[in-house]
Amino acid sequence: MKPNRLTVRVAFLGLALVWGLVTPLYVEGLKSIAPFMLGALRNFVAVAVLLPFALYQRVRAPRAPRTWWFLVGIGLLWIALPYGLVLWGIRFTTSGVAAVLNGTNPFFVAIFAWGVLRTEDFSAGKLLGLLTGFAGVAVIFLDVLDGAAAGSLAGNGAIFLSAVAIALSLVLVKKFASRVNPLLLVIVIDFVGGVALLITSLLFDRSPLCIFSIEALAVVLYLGVFASAAAFVGYVWLLRHVDAVRLSMIGFLIPVVSFTVGALYLREQVSLSDVLGSLIVLWGIAVMNAGMAKRIRLRQSLGQGGSGE
Repeated sequence: MKPNRLTVRVAFLGLALVWGLVTPLYVEGLKSIAPFMLGALRNFVAVAVLLPFALYQRVRAPRAPRTWWFLVGIGLLWIALPYGLVLWGIRFTTSGVAAVLNGTNPFFVAIFAWGVLRTEDFSAGKLLGLLTGFAGVAVIFLDVLDGAAAGSLAGNGAIFLSAVAIALSLVLVKKFASRVNPLLLVIVIDFVGGVALLITSLLFDRSPLCIFSIEALAVVLYLGVFASAAAFVGYVWLLRHVDAVRLSMIGFLIPVVSFTVGALYLREQVSLSDVLGSLIVLWGIAVMNAGMAKRIRLRQSLGQGGSGE
């Protein structure tokens, strides 16, 4: 049964609010917990929350070995790699800039959807949006292109690469995992990602063991229960009812929430190029969204007209 438009919009806005708090909470959590360990804990909490629901609903596991291998690959590509890159890179930038760079995935979703799904035309408006967005990313990088800011350059680059991995994962799941139960999919990829990040933490984190504090516990619980367990199930559900590129436009709202929380709560200092570049990126996403909305309305009107004849 296809959900009504109001349900989709509420879920869309809810995801934007939940994920908008993630990067500011990363900054808070990293004060007590090593980067890769924080990612591992987030995923294990999500698995612990979702597994009882899957057992209660008697979710059927896929029988084909290739499906399991696909889910393992998605767990590494969608969870382990992006989480690791973001948690490592965010130490060298602000939560707002990190959210903007990580939110560039709509551009890559458009490219991958055109190349893999073959469901989207690469229109002039979409190309304009892509070029505008990448110009914004270039502006963000302007103030870190010197030797003294090598850490910022590497950190921003890592977060930017995470957006590519997330976009590719989203398109692959849309194409190859449409029949996998959303609950099972999230449990498997979170478990795979958690194990991979735990191993990475033990190998590369200087001090993998976390320092206990109420704040750190609250961060881990929020990231695991809301940002991973609830939000990912909701996202996979939406992915089955909404075009992949349109759904990726959630990246337009997440940075707004992150910038606001970072400025008000974390008192983060941002440069002029950060603000200007972020606005250009958001404008590029808006251009793409407007173009797609126009084409969707046109297709709907043509479809309605055809059915009435």
